[in-house]
Amino acid sequence: MKRWQKITLASVLTLLLLMLLLPLTLPPLVRHYGGGWLQENTGRTLSLGDLSLNLFTWTLELRQVALSEPNSAEPFASFERLTLKMSPMSLFQRAIIVREFQLVAPRIRIVRQDERFNFSDFTELQQPEENAPAEPAAADKPLRFSLNNLQITDGALLYLEQQKGIETQRHRIVDLDLAVPFIGNTPYLVDKYVTPALHVLINDAPLDLGGKLKLFSDAVEVAVDIDLKKVDLPFYFNLLPKTLPLDIPSGTLGSDLELVYRVAKTQPPDLQISGDVQLSVLRLNLEQDGHLLFL
Repeated sequence: MKRWQKITLASVLTLLLLMLLLPLTLPPLVRHYGGGWLQENTGRTLSLGDLSLNLFTWTLELRQVALSEPNSAEPFASFERLTLKMSPMSLFQRAIIVREFQLVAPRIRIVRQDERFNFSDFTELQQPEENAPAEPAAADKPLRFSLNNLQITDGALLYLEQQKGIETQRHRIVDLDLAVPFIGNTPYLVDKYVTPALHVLINDAPLDLGGKLKLFSDAVEVAVDIDLKKVDLPFYFNLLPKTLPLDIPSGTLGSDLELVYRVAKTQPPDLQISGDVQLSVLRLNLEQDGHLLFL
């Protein structure tokens, strides 16, 4: 056997061995190191029911995953199943290309107590040192990705706001079903796409959006109508952190928009938005100087 044949055979056998052993060793490694790091740095407990990895089909699946609040057994976020199907074209295009993304029964509980959220510990992990010299910012290239067939089923979110330990606001998002055919900045097409759709209950009020999917030989196009009527802007503005010295005592938002998103094999994705946006009885006030704008 020639030298190059020996090298090729050894490389193939090594690759096959890795493909067989990695799915067996990855779950305990994630539980040990991932869960241990979270416990040490945040006081949170990570629970992982099952993790499976198929390198032949480029598929990763997680089941029964839950993350607790810091130093508590109360759940912060969880989901029943996450299925991620990658594409081998990720290697050739040097981009993150996902053929299918499925998330079943995600749950998240967000609590804002005074000016701090229950996930603020994550944002504080990478705080720079005060005396560290500032490094010149590098011109980073945007992350190249193509996310196809995004599906979220039976999602729910609970938002609580507390001031000095007293609950002042509570909002619930339940029955979230979302289907997005594609989104990204990298040309890539799959054989089959989901039909765009959104259904959700926001504080028991239903919201339904649908779209149209058009398939061409070398491109795919999706069109979605966004028809909003009398959206209460003060209600949603009060949910945001108080980072600006502004107040919105009144105002409603309406829209009659058509969003068309097109992706092709060789051309960059293209987004077109047309239609009208209406603002009514909008009043902006500065916290100290009074009136700023009235429409």
